[in-house]
Amino acid sequence: MTRPQHMTATDYTPADLDEIRTLMHAAVSEWERLLKEHAPHGQWQPASSDVLQQLTEADSLLAAVSRTVLATRTEIRSIDARARQHFLAHIPKQPVA
Repeated sequence: MTRPQHMTATDYTPADLDEIRTLMHAAVSEWERLLKEHAPHGQWQPASSDVLQQLTEADSLLAAVSRTVLATRTEIRSIDARARQHFLAHIPKQPVA
C-alpha cells in the first residue's frame, strides 16, 4: 500500500490528540473564567467609571485572552510539527535526478 502524500489522522498519536484536547479544555476554561470575572451577565462591565481606566481594563482583558490563545496555539503547533515529522519520516524518498 502506498502512503498518501499528505498528512492524515494516523500521523497523530493518541497522546497527541489527548494533548490537543487537554490544551483546548484549559484554554476554554480560562476564557470562561475571564468571562465570569469581566462579563458576568454576558456584557463587559468595567470596574471603573473613568474612561482611561476602562481602556486600561479592556487592554488587560484582551491581553489575557491573547496570551491564552498564543500559548495554546504554540503548543498545538508543536504537536502538529511532531506529527509532520512523523509523516515526513514515512514518505518514500524520491531519487535525486
